[in-house]
Amino acid sequence: MASNPEQYADHTTHHIIPPKVYFIVFLLLMVLTFLTVFAATFDLGALNTPIALAIAVTKASLVFLFFMGVRWYAPMLKTVAIAGFVFFGIMVGFTMSDFVSRDWAGGGNVRSLEPAGGIPVGTDPQNEVPEGRETAQPAIPTSAPDATPVGTPAPLGGDTTGPGAQGTAGADQ
Repeated sequence: MASNPEQYADHTTHHIIPPKVYFIVFLLLMVLTFLTVFAATFDLGALNTPIALAIAVTKASLVFLFFMGVRWYAPMLKTVAIAGFVFFGIMVGFTMSDFVSRDWAGGGNVRSLEPAGGIPVGTDPQNEVPEGRETAQPAIPTSAPDATPVGTPAPLGGDTTGPGAQGTAGADQ
């Protein structure tokens, strides 16, 4: 069965975009970038994020339509490209719904690994409770049972014989 090349004639050419269009889109992107910076200098309260997102979506749409050429795609390809963004939005929505549903105020301290209220006294016999504190600090992790705790700097002066030593005895001589 021989194929007819004339039936595919419209699929062999590509849409040629004039450089003027690219230049105009580039200028729009630069204007929107300066608008983003300008908007960030004002404290608009709860409107800061929606304004920044609106500008970012506009810039992304320009890149998507013109630089990626989606504006001139076939309808089926446009549908597939847009579906990718729809599913990305769904994933971001699920992530944000999980994030905002957490009890940050009553839960643990977000900035440390210590749970809210610390470790109750008497639950970890290895931790000493400082005077005036009702809870113990979490244990400092060590690389080995007899080693210097992780994050402890090496002593100045070259102690090379003790636990956690960085060299060998007699290396300075």
